Amino acid sequence: MAQLKKLYEDGVNITQYLRTELGSTRNTVEIIEIAYELQAGSYTAAMNDPETAMLKREYSLQIAKVIQSLCQPRSLLEAGVSEATTLSGVVSGLDGGVMRIFGFDLSWSRLACASRWLKSRGLEGNQPCDR
Repeated sequence: MAQLKKLYEDGVNITQYLRTELGSTRNTVEIIEIAYELQAGSYTAAMNDPETAMLKREYSLQIAKVIQSLCQPRSLLEAGVSEATTLSGVVSGLDGGVMRIFGFDLSWSRLACASRWLKSRGLEGNQPCDR
């Protein structure tokens, strides 16, 4: 995994690299899992960039507006939550807040990042668990 991490940090397309190494013509679940694990922490780290944070905030507020035009949710579930950077913005953009938030993802490491991110924003979602 250390070699893959180095390749990722050097900008190599990990899914393409693994497809070649494994002789696969498509991304398998395992390839996707490895790529996601290597990316863990990159979305929350990107939020340190003011422009990225502003764009994410605007995007999340648009989602919140659409949701509120349809209902006043008491809970939210995001499939493929990644590191919860969008989910946290959506919840913050909803008038009256949301009672419960949930998310799931293929990557346990990304869920751990999501949990830390949500807590840093005064929100708490479901906790990562083993499969």
